[in-house]
Amino acid sequence: MHTYSRARLTTGKWVSPLMFWGGGLALAAVLAASILHFGDVQFGGYDGSIVINHAWQLHLGYQPYVDVVTGVPPVFLIGSGLAFDLWGVRWHALVLVAAFFSAATFLLQVALLRRLNFGTGWSLLLPFAIQSMTMVPVAWWWYNQVTAVLNCLFLSAALLLYQRPQSMFSQTALIVSTTLLSLAKPNVAGPLLILVFGVLITIRHMRRSVIVLFGCAGVLALVMLVLSRINPLDVVASYRYFVGDALSIRRMARFLLLNDSYEVVQTFALIIPSVLAMVLVLLRVQVSPSNKDYTSSITVMLPPIKKAEVPYLAIGLIGIGVGVWGMMTNNEYNMSDAAVILLGIAAVVLLLRSRLTRPWRQTLVLTLIIASTVLLATNGLRYTMLRWRVYGVGPGAFFENAPLTTLESPPCSEAYRLVPALFGS
Repeated sequence: MHTYSRARLTTGKWVSPLMFWGGGLALAAVLAASILHFGDVQFGGYDGSIVINHAWQLHLGYQPYVDVVTGVPPVFLIGSGLAFDLWGVRWHALVLVAAFFSAATFLLQVALLRRLNFGTGWSLLLPFAIQSMTMVPVAWWWYNQVTAVLNCLFLSAALLLYQRPQSMFSQTALIVSTTLLSLAKPNVAGPLLILVFGVLITIRHMRRSVIVLFGCAGVLALVMLVLSRINPLDVVASYRYFVGDALSIRRMARFLLLNDSYEVVQTFALIIPSVLAMVLVLLRVQVSPSNKDYTSSITVMLPPIKKAEVPYLAIGLIGIGVGVWGMMTNNEYNMSDAAVILLGIAAVVLLLRSRLTRPWRQTLVLTLIIASTVLLATNGLRYTMLRWRVYGVGPGAFFENAPLTTLESPPCSEAYRLVPALFGS
């Protein structure tokens, strides 16, 4: 186990394990109940019809990627098909599977962050914010949100494995999260898996175990595909066919900035405080006055970082980069990919916050990152109650009439009309 210092954002020493997990179970119940309720409020016909059609075809025994022509990731097909098999052919089954997934991944994320010494309050707040930004606003089984949650689980598991490489829990968590993430949306899952593996494999004393753990995850993923009647080669062929112009500049600019300009501005504004917190712990500005010519020199430098801390920081920064990449390549609200960005920032700040020499700076950093977390979570819950993510699926076309007669559309919700003028059709 690595012995470098990791300052806690909150200590919570007075909270017993029973109280902690009682609070965790209560929050998991809140998340599940929110999805179960709001998932049945209004229906987005475009996205909703996709998940219904795929689940129905798998329920009938069609072979994915052969009889079912699609470019969605296997975890989406497996989850939707399983929902119909378990709870019957009904919309609520797709809401149920999302609720169970949200509650289960929330508790696993809590366990991971608690073992990472994130502190009692932070270990509950951050996973709750992640779910509030991803699964809850949509409130049904959808691949972008599922992938975003799995990104966060894998990043946490990789950090924990580096911190406690001999722990059975950390090894199991890495295998489980790697297995599921390898079946998720490849544009973000692939870079995250490859880059984090590249960091862990450079650590000499962990190299053999990392290869074994990732190998086990690969075998489990293949087993899941085979049990789901999915040929891995068909998955690869589907990805290659549907990738098309996904990496074009105009497409990435649209996804990053113009998908829903109202949501884009809000998400960027709310994550800025956490970015400032990271800048404060990563960069130190020193002003040195000169007595000769009455001028001052400004020096910007990094804080002292131990060699053992470099992989930990690298994994956190990779999470941030992959989150930004997800915003550029996913046709989705930016708040979903902001979840892994927030987690990566928290990991970096948590590690380096204690290096700040002045207490007021430590307090400022803590305040900034908590502010971002609370505001992003609150905004996600606000979008949930207003059903704005569902509204964006097809304004005025796919909804129950009564609720929408008193609900205005999100401001700037039709910013996509600017795309042809700015980037071409």
